[in-house]
Amino acid sequence: MKKRIFAALSVLLCLAMLAGCTGGGTPSSSASSGPAPTAPTKAITIVHTNDVHGYDSATDALSGQPSETVIGLDAVAGLRDALAEEGPVFLLDAGDATQGIFFVTQNKGEAAIDIMNAAGYDAMTLGNHEFDYGWFQLINLIGQAQFPILSQLDDEETQQTENLHHYTVLERDGVRLGVFGITTPETQFKSDGGFGRDFGTVQDLIDYADSMVHLLREEVVVDYVVCLAHLGVEDMGYGTSYDIRDNVEGIDLIIDGHSHTVLEDIVNVEGRTQITSTGASGARVGVARLDATGEALVVETKNLDKAAMAEYTPVADVTAVIDGWAAQVATEGNVVVAQIPFDITVARENERTGETVMGNIVTDAMREVSGADIAMQNGGGIRDQQLAAGDVTKAQLIAILPFGNVLQMAEVEGSVILELLEQGVSMYPEANGGFAHVSGMAYTFNPDAEVGSRIVSVTVGGQPLDPDAVYTLCTNDFTAAGGDLYTMLVEPFSSQLPLENPDYAAIDQALVHYLRTHQAELSPDLEGRIQPVPGQ
Repeated sequence: MKKRIFAALSVLLCLAMLAGCTGGGTPSSSASSGPAPTAPTKAITIVHTNDVHGYDSATDALSGQPSETVIGLDAVAGLRDALAEEGPVFLLDAGDATQGIFFVTQNKGEAAIDIMNAAGYDAMTLGNHEFDYGWFQLINLIGQAQFPILSQLDDEETQQTENLHHYTVLERDGVRLGVFGITTPETQFKSDGGFGRDFGTVQDLIDYADSMVHLLREEVVVDYVVCLAHLGVEDMGYGTSYDIRDNVEGIDLIIDGHSHTVLEDIVNVEGRTQITSTGASGARVGVARLDATGEALVVETKNLDKAAMAEYTPVADVTAVIDGWAAQVATEGNVVVAQIPFDITVARENERTGETVMGNIVTDAMREVSGADIAMQNGGGIRDQQLAAGDVTKAQLIAILPFGNVLQMAEVEGSVILELLEQGVSMYPEANGGFAHVSGMAYTFNPDAEVGSRIVSVTVGGQPLDPDAVYTLCTNDFTAAGGDLYTMLVEPFSSQLPLENPDYAAIDQALVHYLRTHQAELSPDLEGRIQPVPGQ
């Protein structure tokens, strides 16, 4: 990747020397080499969001009730307008804006982009979940955006859109802000649209960020440099914002996303670039003030919650766009599709660390529809939702299974099943989107053992797993293609078997079918399908 990045940067440098400067807040991927660097004449303010995941409205689109926590992008725009009376302000996002709740999954992210356009965003970086609708829908969303989309991606396919860049230069009130973006390399195995794309190693990301600073500081010549880093601060081996901070000089501020971390939980180090982040789900908006007009750069960061935002008036034009999408979403989302006999709480942390009621129900539905011996679903594909006994709506189920996955079935050897299970528990006790929920099978594992040797026992249909036997396995198309590092499934799923009931191949439809036809089998209790056995 490094070779491709620097080849692309050479082209950008040439363009930067040839093109004219931009003004009036208009973004650009190139600018003139400009005068020699001087201290900026003004401080700037950056209003920023990250990991909004479709929580764009302060009113729940389905219930019509005001949210207790969500701020709303109309209020974010109001904050930006209020601060603009005091000096130059820029509105940025650090990724994962277009995928999440039914409000945006119903329209494959188009509502999010439309509302961000109305709110006047200046730039965003691609989060891994921007890729969830597939590459071609991502290209469509990028094309619809009226602001630049940033990432380190350097792929021939990116030429399908003119709005995907490595960096942009924003000029407002005579101050030039250079912004570049980084997308987590986890995207290559966590999102369908990221498969086969090279996001780089940790060292590649560091080299890339360093080259961006050099380009923006010395060739383009900007007053301030900001990195929109959809990397997170949890070290999974694929790069964090700490890696950029600790190895790259010349960045004035890193706005982080991906790990849903709030500013108070970030470990900032004196003398190094500050990192800020607003958590997730539209519950906070960040405000950063950068002032390099004196002898040294001064950075002030804070997050505002819904209570703190009460003094700012939402922008009516943005509210109108939100309301238009809400009406469309509510019509479809409030359709009742099934019933449940008891309350179910679906929580991200639980689905990624152990057996859950919803994990059991989903995999039972998968096995029922496919007719497979075993069904497996990755915990990261089961999302937060609170279900009350009684009616269940389409929006609620899509919120639980938002990725539009379809079921696939293949013959898989027992030895591969063991390898699959080892991968599923490899990060335990850390939350892992690849944690394996199962049906037709039960397994125990020793969390104290070395990674790769943690599985203690496995049974299929009540009998010990035979490593040499062949079983039929149903999973979703994401994991079948190697997502969440289930690369051992790629070869066996290159030749697939027909599902027993292909009418319900979409995983959400499989769940609806199962809830409608298996009420008696539903249980609020765990069944011991997955059990940690420390010290075994």
